Amino acid sequence: MSGGGGGRSNASFRVQAVAFSPIGGVVASANRDGTIRFWRDDSADPISDPIPVHDGRMGHVDALSGKLLGAPLSAHAGDVFSAIWSPDGRTLASAGKDGKICFWNGDAGATPIAALPMFERAAHASSVYAIAFRPDGLALASASEDGKAILWERGSLDPSSPWKAIRTLDLATESLLRRPGAHHAIAFTADGSRMATASHDHRIALWDARTGEQLAPPLEGHADVVLSLAFVANDLLISASWDGSIREWDTRSATATTAPRSRTLADKLGPIHGIAASPDLRTLASGGWDFSLRLWDLVNSIPKGRVQGRQVPVASAVAFSPDSRTLAVAYRNGALRLWDPESGAPREPALVGHVDAALMAAFSADGRTLASSGFDHTIRLWSADTGEALGVPLEGHTDVVRSAVFSPDGRTLASASRDATVRLWDVAAITAGSILAPRVLRGHEDAVRCVAYSPDGKRLATASKDATLRLWDAERGEPSTPRITGHRRFVRWVAFSPDGALVASASDDGAIRLWNRHTGEPHGEPLLGHTEWVQFLAFHPDGKVLASASGHPGDERAVRLGDVATSRQLGEPLLGHEALISWVAFSGDGRFLASASQDGTVRIWDPTTRTELRVLA
Repeated sequence: MSGGGGGRSNASFRVQAVAFSPIGGVVASANRDGTIRFWRDDSADPISDPIPVHDGRMGHVDALSGKLLGAPLSAHAGDVFSAIWSPDGRTLASAGKDGKICFWNGDAGATPIAALPMFERAAHASSVYAIAFRPDGLALASASEDGKAILWERGSLDPSSPWKAIRTLDLATESLLRRPGAHHAIAFTADGSRMATASHDHRIALWDARTGEQLAPPLEGHADVVLSLAFVANDLLISASWDGSIREWDTRSATATTAPRSRTLADKLGPIHGIAASPDLRTLASGGWDFSLRLWDLVNSIPKGRVQGRQVPVASAVAFSPDSRTLAVAYRNGALRLWDPESGAPREPALVGHVDAALMAAFSADGRTLASSGFDHTIRLWSADTGEALGVPLEGHTDVVRSAVFSPDGRTLASASRDATVRLWDVAAITAGSILAPRVLRGHEDAVRCVAYSPDGKRLATASKDATLRLWDAERGEPSTPRITGHRRFVRWVAFSPDGALVASASDDGAIRLWNRHTGEPHGEPLLGHTEWVQFLAFHPDGKVLASASGHPGDERAVRLGDVATSRQLGEPLLGHEALISWVAFSGDGRFLASASQDGTVRIWDPTTRTELRVLA
């Protein structure tokens, strides 16, 4: 966040949540770096420096002085995902990764007065990501990654009054949180009669808050997981999504057979983690992935005040040219930039074309062409020498294109998408200004996040959200082995070893596994060490070392090196990034290791000495 005196004047972390003061005039933002900031609610101008408060626990801050009140509150065994006050201000409720909902006496200090642990009868069977009080304070709704919402009630407003589960709402989804940040995915109307919940399938459900009956067909319109909900009085529902949009729903128009009318307030903002309406119901605040706090005039449905946020673009991917002399970086603002890894100097101009986040950069084997893929469902080709666009954007995927790579001979470009397909494109036709219909590979049951060619170009490997890998005959476009299972969760990345004999895979289960390229059978033991999702991996050119990156959903934020032969870690992790690490890449000569992070930096390391050489920011 920019502005506001001394301290951290440019926070390099996403806005996780926003809230208005009940007496008006101030909006607060909670940020990924553990700070809280206060802003004017009419102009979005900052009125405080960032206040550092969090280290994995909860804290109270005096809104007037910006000082912590008392000691941090500790009870949860993991991340605290949500903490809210009851309407009367006497009870604080918190929910976390450990599956507990804890209740605190707002006047009694740091000892919880009650807890609802997971696996207790009628409680959630997984992490609790969202909680909301009914306006009368006598009921609470909780939503969990187990795909269920539970309504709880108590007999009085006394903070010590026990809570009882009265009703379970089956959201009928795989998970409420397959995207990070859905900590506000449940909301009550002002009179407490209705409730809205969001779920994995991009839809919103309206419920009778007392009977638990669904009041209308699911609300459809978002293209990805809905992260935050807020009612404005009793009729207007606001929703924000990972797809970067904010929508308004007129729930008065809903019937048992008809979903309510909706319109888009904003889009292409990047994932939006939090929204909140002001007490006078005239202003909406939003914050999220794009590192900004925005205010919206709800009466006229237009932006309000200045956008507050960092101006430094966030890197999402890196790639070295085959001669190791150029580093390409793809950014969340849609641009790509070429850098000299030796000096850290950028080359001008930036490569601009994507209308949403650029997610991958890949060089052709001769280093003359660069491919990029993005949130805008397209793939684009660029001249690595001039930065000029080659041909027209490649369209055909119906969802985000997460990965695009050239075949070793440069004749084919393979792309992988969240639409669960892989497409093979004729590069010569593209650069000549025409596009031949791509071959489409189908077989995965969910999003395909990564595609990789074997060094000889005869095989393709793909990784998917369906927790499997697949190996394909690149010429025929057919599977070459049965689907490969072994990971327990989303497989985020695959890579062939330089000799082509092995395939490495990285998963949300925290493991890196090696597989025989010909048979698909496991090779050796899994490489362990990461405590969070493994976002990415890359082989050293000598094939003896694997680099891997993590950083979500917790705070590991580490690059680790592993010995391929022994499946053991090599030394201590490389630390320095302050947010999720989205990418790692070795230079072709093995001299450099680059890592890209959502903290806005790309770091260059010496993989031999394990020292940081420079930071590109």
